[in-house]
Formats: sequence, structure tokens, C-alpha cells
Amino acid sequence: MSIDSNLVNILSLQDKANAIVKIRSALEMDIVRRRLKVVKYYPFIKSVGVECYREDVVTLSRRHNLEFVSAEMHVSTLEDKLAPIGDIGATAPKVLQKDGLTGVGTCLAVIDTGLNIHTDFCVPQNRIVHFQDFLADEKYPYDDNGHGTFVTGVAVGNGLCSGKNVVGVAPEGNVLPLKAISASGDSSTFHILDAMQWLYDNHRRFGVKVVCMSFGAEPTDKADPLKIGAKANILLQRMAQTPTC
Repeated sequence: MSIDSNLVNILSLQDKANAIVKIRSALEMDIVRRRLKVVKYYPFIKSVGVECYREDVVTLSRRHNLEFVSAEMHVSTLEDKLAPIGDIGATAPKVLQKDGLTGVGTCLAVIDTGLNIHTDFCVPQNRIVHFQDFLADEKYPYDDNGHGTFVTGVAVGNGLCSGKNVVGVAPEGNVLPLKAISASGDSSTFHILDAMQWLYDNHRRFGVKVVCMSFGAEPTDKADPLKIGAKANILLQRMAQTPTC
């Protein structure tokens, strides 16, 4: 069982920290629940989010049915405010459609800062199939940073606002914005895993076949929960695209 050195370093400076624990068995889950304060559940990667103290790390290191314990780390968008809020045409590259690939019938999930309601997504029909907010639990789409709107515009903007001068890669695709990153472009492992778990549970409901995650995080030296979560969702998308009978 491995302990992330980031968690050790954090707990050398403070008494308590959040961590992600990957568990091998149901019995071990019961033990963790009894000994630690569990604040998050991530069944799609067989993990839980916990609050732990220095002495808890020693206890966890002795548990053979735990795969790893990683610190909750800082997550941020890959660029800071690439475009003014709601402004796609100002900075998005012009993309020429080739081979008739338009994205029709496909839904793109975007885990980012949210999405502003914009002509390029809503006219002539609304292609925003749903909006889920993991920070403020708002019900209607918004983007208080701009990064998510920019990324979505590059992916599925139809170019109507720019007179077709600026067109996304898949201008007829639907989009499912999942807001897990704040107005400052910052987030945490817990918030991103919240979005990944929700997507894992709901992808069939909205016909999601592609996931965009344009953010970065501090690396872990052992197992990275975000990498494991991304792989789990990638596998899910491949399964969703495999014909069944």
C-alpha cells in the first residue's frame, strides 16, 4: 500500500488534510468508515474522500487491503481566461470541416468552468442538453471564468455569431457542461472527481461519447486519482461506442 508523499508533506505543516483512499474490499471500507471521517464516495474508482490527521496516515499505511492514499491536490485550468466571458469568436481558431464530420448525434461532456449561454450553442436549436454545477449547485448554465466557454466553442461552436468565420470542430454536436472549476480557474481533486463520478453514473442518459478535461493538477508520486478517474471514463466511452445486441 502506498502513501503519496504530497500528503506526508502537507501533514508535516498542518494537523489535518483531505485525502483519497482506494480500497480493495467491502470489509476494508467498513474499517475506514469507522476510523476516519468519510466525506466523499467515488465508487467508480473504488475510493473514498476522507479527512485525516497525521496519526491516521500511520494507521492507513499498515492496512494491506488499501491500494493507495493520495492527498487532495490543487487543480487549475491549463490557461488563465483564454477569452472574455461569452466571447468565442475573439480568440478561437478558424476550423474548416472535413469529410463531413460535424458531430451530429454525439454529445460532448466538458468538465471545466461552466458554459455561458451563447448563440453558437443555442441557435437554431439549443444543443446544451443539461448543466451540472458541483460548486454552487446552480441550475442554469453560467461561466464566471470564460475558459469552459472557450473550450466548448472550439469543440462545438457552430460559428453563427461570427457569420461562419469561426467554426468549432463538431458544430452540430450536443454539449453537457459540468462546472467543477471556480471563477479563478481553480479547483480541487474532490470537485473534479465529483464531476467524473456524476458523468460515470449519467453518461447514458445524455448519450455522452466524448469527454473534454482541459485542466492540470500537481502530480502525485504514486497513484493519481484523477488519472485513474479519467481512464475509467475513457473506458466507459469506448464501451458506449461498442455495438451490443
